[in-house]
Amino acid sequence: MVHARLGRACPVMRGEDRAFLSFETTLQAPVALLANLSVHGRAPAQADRLTLVGTKGTIELEDDTLRCLGAQPAELRYDLPACYLASYAATIAHFVDSVRNGRAFETEPADNLRTLALVEAVYRQGETASEAFLERTPRIGA
Repeated sequence: MVHARLGRACPVMRGEDRAFLSFETTLQAPVALLANLSVHGRAPAQADRLTLVGTKGTIELEDDTLRCLGAQPAELRYDLPACYLASYAATIAHFVDSVRNGRAFETEPADNLRTLALVEAVYRQGETASEAFLERTPRIGA
């Protein structure tokens, strides 16, 4: 992780309602993650949105639409409630099958521990960045 910034705009929400994270891949390609649950004019539920920018095209997922932009354009639409339901059912079935039959899980515990370490790093850096920003930001009326 290169940078993390967390914040809270809605006083009634417990915890953060926005985050900006930046990363680099092992090949130093930039990755940015932006989430904001307090956007005026938008539903409080977070919509699915992902953009992958490549050298030969761009792939965008926005709500129920997946687009490929570039030399081979394409567009697919999905029934998101059905897809989420199928995803949850498949995950639970896989878990039960793995426990019953002693099989390995698709996601190993080490993967989840790496994710947890990343989340902890985001909170550490997010808190530090917010505190540093507040210290150097002039107060209104001061």
